[in-house]
Amino acid sequence: LSSSSAASDVYKRQVQRKATPAATTAPAASGLTALHALDAPLIEHPRITRGQLRNGLRYAILPNSAPPGRFEAYLELHVGSCEEADDEQGLAHLVEHVTFMGSRKRERLFSTGSKSNAYTDFHHTVYHFHCPLADTAGRPLMPLALDALREIAFEPELLGARIEKERKAILSELQMINTIDYRCSTMHLRQLHADNALARRFPIGRAEQIVAWDATHVRAFHKTHYHPDAADLYLVGDVGPVAAERLVADVFRTVAPRPRSLAALQRRERRDKPQVRHTWTLAPNGLAVGSAAPFDALRPPQALARIRGAAGAALERCLLYTSDAAD
Repeated sequence: LSSSSAASDVYKRQVQRKATPAATTAPAASGLTALHALDAPLIEHPRITRGQLRNGLRYAILPNSAPPGRFEAYLELHVGSCEEADDEQGLAHLVEHVTFMGSRKRERLFSTGSKSNAYTDFHHTVYHFHCPLADTAGRPLMPLALDALREIAFEPELLGARIEKERKAILSELQMINTIDYRCSTMHLRQLHADNALARRFPIGRAEQIVAWDATHVRAFHKTHYHPDAADLYLVGDVGPVAAERLVADVFRTVAPRPRSLAALQRRERRDKPQVRHTWTLAPNGLAVGSAAPFDALRPPQALARIRGAAGAALERCLLYTSDAAD
């Protein structure tokens, strides 16, 4: 969500008022105390309105009058490259292109001072609009933007001609980003995330797979992953929360919920589980050496990792996090 400096200042003042004298004068936490502080819930912005429709779609609305007369709408689908199977590398990105560029309702916002775009990451796909509240004729644009987001995410045509156009666009994009900086970044991520899916599921995908998919693959991936209960809508701008909340319900409540397929659930299960236990001990040379052991003995052993240790007594702790060693 984008917000102006004025809204940021209001938020900071809210945080400062909630801080207790003990919290402001306490010494800085260190070691395990600092780690436990990461588990504390984030402070909620006092002006956010949150809700969830019966079909599962969640929304958050934040009034922000700077700049006046404008709003932004973001629809986040919780599907990214990490949801792809071995033979689907790049399919989430292709679906994003086809749904966004193929939307006819998005074209109604052309020449209104609006901007729109979309992107795919490892864990989500986001479609966003940046619009004035009304066009030059006084026609409200928020209903049009939300209706376009509904079509893009839940009612796309997924035509074969559009798939071919976007396939070519993605292959061109793949060539454009193939720079030394990009290659170094991917190598870095492979080292940092050697024991999970991020090391093997870069959103741009693999060219040999991109050229092979047809409309059947695109439609199957969309049907599997694009569900209202896997989506979050964010609205921020010069809007009234009550009217905006009513409009969100009017536009999205008739989107039918879809049961998750067994294959999708199993893929998410492989990505998120089993958990891997890392035990860190402080070596004499000052480095904390970690050994990793998956809970499931059938999983391949994880690589040893080293992190800078804290000075002082021996440091031993267990870190649990999700792994995708099976893939």
